[in-house]
Amino acid sequence: MDIEKLLKPYAISITEKVPEGLTRDIYAMLKAQFKGNIEQIVEMYKCGNDPDYVRLKFYTSGANKQWWLFVPKHMEITSSGVVFIAPNNFKVLCEWARLKGFSNEDILSMRSNYILAHVNVSSKYATVRRIQLLKGKADVETAKKLIKQLPPIAILTWGLGWNINWELIRLNLVRFTANVKLFGDGIIPTIQLTYKGTGKTTHALFCQEVLGYAYVSKIPTIAGLVYDARTGAMGLLGKDGVIFDEFTDIGAIDKRRAQEITNIIKTGIDKGIWTRETAIPRGTSRIIQKYVPFIWYGNFEIEPLNARQHLAEWLRDNCGIHAPDAFVDRFALIDITTSLRPQVASLAHKYVLRANIMRGVLQVVKEIAESKPIDEYYNESKLSGRMKVYSARVRAVFEALLSTGDVQVEFEQKEIDSIVYSNDWGEVNDFIKSYVKEVIG
Repeated sequence: MDIEKLLKPYAISITEKVPEGLTRDIYAMLKAQFKGNIEQIVEMYKCGNDPDYVRLKFYTSGANKQWWLFVPKHMEITSSGVVFIAPNNFKVLCEWARLKGFSNEDILSMRSNYILAHVNVSSKYATVRRIQLLKGKADVETAKKLIKQLPPIAILTWGLGWNINWELIRLNLVRFTANVKLFGDGIIPTIQLTYKGTGKTTHALFCQEVLGYAYVSKIPTIAGLVYDARTGAMGLLGKDGVIFDEFTDIGAIDKRRAQEITNIIKTGIDKGIWTRETAIPRGTSRIIQKYVPFIWYGNFEIEPLNARQHLAEWLRDNCGIHAPDAFVDRFALIDITTSLRPQVASLAHKYVLRANIMRGVLQVVKEIAESKPIDEYYNESKLSGRMKVYSARVRAVFEALLSTGDVQVEFEQKEIDSIVYSNDWGEVNDFIKSYVKEVIG
């Protein structure tokens, strides 16, 4: 199948030089999401995200009125209005009068979506003159049309700017499965450790820029994850998902943080309840009830026979995590795979799919997975407890990601049980390899 011919009408070209101050991935995501003059878009993005750039404009050009394009790092609701912390580290003060016409849902969704704001800039903060919420849309109809001819996982992989490679499809199958939340609470929390250069960070940036996830490369503090008692701002959980990257590169402070937040993460993933005891005011606890897609990425150089067992031992020996088995069991997929090493730099092509198409594909995958007989999958599973639940969910999403209108992929539950229980892919790897060759080309 000529994938480029099928998808190119819905793609954005990224052949030109990347503007100074942006990475290629970020530039591609901006082009995929926003129409109009790309130079102006980049200018607004730099102002909202680069503290040195915005100060240079302010001090050298006297530009105290600027347009900023950004996704807030944090948001605090006060009696006088909303305070955003922009990625450029400025406080952005927005009075309630500037938010007239916004619903409560719109205001809360600003935590995870792009904001376009015309601001008055001072040396320390900015005040909003005009503000617009740029909420991401999903083109479900186009996505359905494409999925009739091509598996969603192939569309998503090509859409990130990569040519199709069966090893990359296999690794991306895990990554995009973690993006799907079934029936509102059916998250599929995932840990993936691979050899470096296999595309984890590109997927993480896609999640941040297009899906509204929080993305951090260091383990956060409890305040950063749940709630900052000093400022009143919700932490990373204010976003639509959370990704920790490079978590296998743990320094001394990260060990301490890892030990502190382990129990909070266990309860949060399992029950959707995130609790932080605070000292100010005394005796206060902040409880957030939310099921959040959760992904941990890292680099590894060995491929153990039992991924869960090995990771539990690694967390105990390297991080001092108490009861690491209970922590690891909160994750549906523990994918430690170093034998597959698709070097994405050599697979890059010159297009990315428009963001609304990518969102639409994930929305359709969710709908297809929810239509699967998940109760039957659950009953067929030989696992127990939450592993049994996870195995049923994973099978439903795997099948949805790999099927087309003409080819319906079905797994045996024992195959998915082996993947969930110990990352034993067995013949599934062989199937994916032949499937990519025969169906995708």
